[in-house]
Amino acid sequence: MVCQCNMSNVSLFFQSVFNLCINTAGQIASQIIGWISIVFWILTYYSQIRTNFLIRRSEAVSPVFLLNWFAGDLTNLIASFLTSAMITSKAVAAVFVFCDIVLISQYYTFLKFDNLKQLSIRITFIETFFYLALLTIIISNVLWSYSMGASSLANSPGIVEDCPADPELWTTQFIVGYILLYVCPFSYTVSRIFQALKNQKRKSIEGLSLLMFTSSTIGNLTQVLMVVVYSQSSEFLVTQIPYILMYGIPFFIDLWVVIQFWQFKHTRTTHIKSSDHIVVQCKIQNHKDTIIEKLQIQNNQLKQVLDELELHVGEMQMTQILVKSGINRQSNILIDEIG
Repeated sequence: MVCQCNMSNVSLFFQSVFNLCINTAGQIASQIIGWISIVFWILTYYSQIRTNFLIRRSEAVSPVFLLNWFAGDLTNLIASFLTSAMITSKAVAAVFVFCDIVLISQYYTFLKFDNLKQLSIRITFIETFFYLALLTIIISNVLWSYSMGASSLANSPGIVEDCPADPELWTTQFIVGYILLYVCPFSYTVSRIFQALKNQKRKSIEGLSLLMFTSSTIGNLTQVLMVVVYSQSSEFLVTQIPYILMYGIPFFIDLWVVIQFWQFKHTRTTHIKSSDHIVVQCKIQNHKDTIIEKLQIQNNQLKQVLDELELHVGEMQMTQILVKSGINRQSNILIDEIG
């Protein structure tokens, strides 16, 4: 339900669609940057989720890192509501938690059912049609919300309720959320640092996705820009310090990893795309498993043959002993008769 903003020159679009009372160029630019950031974060996660679903494997994703990210993302989501953060900050946190749950579910599902049939990772016509249909639905709903909200404001200005005032800062609830937000930078930073140091040590970035780290870098950068562009007042920026740290530090680490792609590209043995690389690795692993299984079967068969040979040899040796014993007995009898 649309609400009435008590200020002049308010953005009708954001008021109608999101119930936001913003009227400066910086605030409008901040919202646009924030939604662009969400798109990049969805791309970052979706590429991995889609690949895992199609190849029915998820070994490329570390469960420790997943749980670490989930803890940080859940803390971020809770804190964003406690501090009444910007709608785009809440949306990003919600996207993080949802994608984490999907990735964790995939990991344990494919770990339990490891014999599922793999599907092609190529984008089909039906999949493309689904994406276009989904995009059309989203755009249509946004335009419909804008049309209905603008119509309500124009035709029934006295009936529309006033938008709620900005929440008070530094209340007990706000302070709890503010403290929780400082946990997130640590959670987001640790895994990235270990990955970057590992790349530096082995002088290679094999197995990593350039698209994922590029999208993550842009996502972190746009999140920082969203905060800085919104307002330059010291009072506002103090409340946003955790968000600047949360996305600013990972931005530099992700940028470091992206640079490593160019720094160590000469060490790469192939230029297969990340998703194809995972599929090739999985096929190689399946081939190895098949070979090992066949070797084990052949080894068991060879053992059976050897056991049978040992049995036959034992029988032959026993026969020889019996024959020799019989010959000796016959010889003794003949000697006794001759004597």
